[in-house]
Amino acid sequence: VPLIAQDEILGILHVDTIRQAEHFTNDDLNLLATIANQAALSIANARMHTRLLHQQRMDQDLQFATRIQQSFLPQHAPVIEGFTFKNWYKAAQAVGGDFYDFIRLDKNRLGIVIGDVAGKGVPAALMMAKLSSDVRYYALTEPEPKTLLARLNDKLAEGQTEDIFVTLLYLTLIVDQKKMVICNAGHLPPVVRKGPSRQVKKVEGAVNYPLGVLPGATFEQEEYQLDSGDAVAIFTDGVIEAMDKDKNQYGFQRLEAAMAANLPDAGSLGQNVLEDVRRFVGNTPQSDDLTLVCFGAK
Repeated sequence: VPLIAQDEILGILHVDTIRQAEHFTNDDLNLLATIANQAALSIANARMHTRLLHQQRMDQDLQFATRIQQSFLPQHAPVIEGFTFKNWYKAAQAVGGDFYDFIRLDKNRLGIVIGDVAGKGVPAALMMAKLSSDVRYYALTEPEPKTLLARLNDKLAEGQTEDIFVTLLYLTLIVDQKKMVICNAGHLPPVVRKGPSRQVKKVEGAVNYPLGVLPGATFEQEEYQLDSGDAVAIFTDGVIEAMDKDKNQYGFQRLEAAMAANLPDAGSLGQNVLEDVRRFVGNTPQSDDLTLVCFGAK
């Protein structure tokens, strides 16, 4: 007699007799079918219970991983006289591969980093955790952004067995000069909104290879002078590649229009960008991690 639950055959119940003269009756077969149905139901329930326990353990592990990942991200924006800072982060899954950080180098210099590990989920999050720790270490030992990224690149390429790479933008903000020293490893360029004119432009200078692609690579950096009233946005591709229901991407043009709004500071401009992205996307599920960091010179 087959053991069937929800149209799935789980096994066979076989009964035999050693007495050839005795045969099973229809009542015997009906009883056996009843036993088989009960056995199939018990097996199906046991399997479902096992799957539920496994899912609960996975959910608990993901919640734990989420808390660990969030611990690597800044809990508060920096407070520096003459500047304002605001940041937003939302992973597409419970954990993701985007990261950002503010690193106080000394009283006059602040390191700002944003990066995107290729991929999503737990593998990308593990790489993100390692990389964010390495960035903080090298930021305190390497004086120039270009040497910092060179060290990170070699570290990432060291013993690399999988095809993993990272786009990363690192800049040193020199507070008293209102100047940025930028090194870009294959990441999206910063976008600057000029103060009174509200003109928006991409800072497209030297763009280097992503980290982990070319061992021993050298990196170029550039300087950019900020003026009072300027606002800067750095972000991952989850912003400009956010898609609506028709698979259209948000894009740089919409981002620049949102940045050009008549708003008083970098924080309100960043909030305007996010709200504009949400309106554009509507109810379409988020397909990529989204990170946005804005700061402005007073």
